[in-house]
Amino acid sequence: MSAKKYITSSQAPIDGARALMSNGEYVMAAEKLFELVKLHPLDATAFALLSITLDYQGASKQAEQMWKTAMQLDTAEELGEPDSFIKRLFSTPPPLSEAKIFESAENFISQQAFSSAKEMLQRISPELRENKWLELMSTVLIQREEIAELTNLTNSFPPAKALMSLRNENRDNLQQRAIEQKIPPIIIFALPKSASHYINTKLQTILRAPQATVGRGFGNRIGDYVVPGWAKNTARGGCVVTNHLSAKAYNFQNLAKEGLTKIIVHVRDPRQALISWVHHLDNELDKRTEREKNIFHDPDYNPGWSLEKKIDYHLPGWMRFAAEWLEDWQKVAISPDDGMDVLFTTYEDFVLDERQYFKQIFHFYDLPLEYLKDLKIEKPKPGELHFRTGKINEWRNILTSAQQETATSMIPASIKERLGY
Repeated sequence: MSAKKYITSSQAPIDGARALMSNGEYVMAAEKLFELVKLHPLDATAFALLSITLDYQGASKQAEQMWKTAMQLDTAEELGEPDSFIKRLFSTPPPLSEAKIFESAENFISQQAFSSAKEMLQRISPELRENKWLELMSTVLIQREEIAELTNLTNSFPPAKALMSLRNENRDNLQQRAIEQKIPPIIIFALPKSASHYINTKLQTILRAPQATVGRGFGNRIGDYVVPGWAKNTARGGCVVTNHLSAKAYNFQNLAKEGLTKIIVHVRDPRQALISWVHHLDNELDKRTEREKNIFHDPDYNPGWSLEKKIDYHLPGWMRFAAEWLEDWQKVAISPDDGMDVLFTTYEDFVLDERQYFKQIFHFYDLPLEYLKDLKIEKPKPGELHFRTGKINEWRNILTSAQQETATSMIPASIKERLGY
């Protein structure tokens, strides 16, 4: 199909956006195209091109929405599939953006397709390779057991671009002192909106141990995985880890390789966490610039909706995520074959008796209870440490009867039995 078939009343701006994309300037191209679709809301080509710019920036959900709009407007059925559309509009495919390369690499890693992940990461030119690139490539090389290449890579990387765990001298000194005090690596995998930030901060203060991390990503999503280099640093001890990582097999297998088999899984009634999640997302949206909102905000969501409608919108996705996250960690906890020693703790116990809650953790990790003499029980102010109200059963008054029925039905029976939800 010739390019002439795509000539529209908005051809000049489209040509400008194509030129920007050819140079990898996807943010600027997206800005032009957002303005264009406002002026020409029936231009299928403009929506299709906007979809491509968003996809190349890693905003896949928004890209999918724009492509659906383009297909609805494409009454002559000229667009075809995204790949063929790109080939027809560009003499050579636009270069992948750094965000798109990282997104694709993380996707391959989550699928354990490490050869494809390595090939994708090699597309970034050496002078543009920063800390995140090194983290991802290190993960790939360790999984492929290419240790010699990993050693050469690490040795050749400038000190300013070293792995995160090696970049903060103050944190490393704190960790070393905590190791000398025989503080073990404390690892908490928490359901989001369960006071994990507050608990992590308290443990750091009580034990005088720094925060560390073992993985990237956010439970069950693409890019959710343990970074072996980070796990190795954590295994030295003297640190506190709080993540939302899921119980994917390769996650706890990578932890086990470093001897990190003692884990706390901290949970909260997902119906109550849902309310906190809705408020949290609105707060995060308020912090974004207008440009970020245009690019990353779900066009189907209206922050001006009532709380009931917002809950209706978020409930199915949140409850599916929470149910899967909880059930997967439950399976790890009861499986002797996985070799993990898992302690389940609950937000509800934490709220009812904070001191007793921390005693559970100290007993689990064989820590002297004398550390708890420095524990100060003080409720954060709203907004501090991601704190909102700290209530347990607020959901009974806020969720409608229909919402309560739907949410409760989505909690796995094994979780209801174990945790009484």
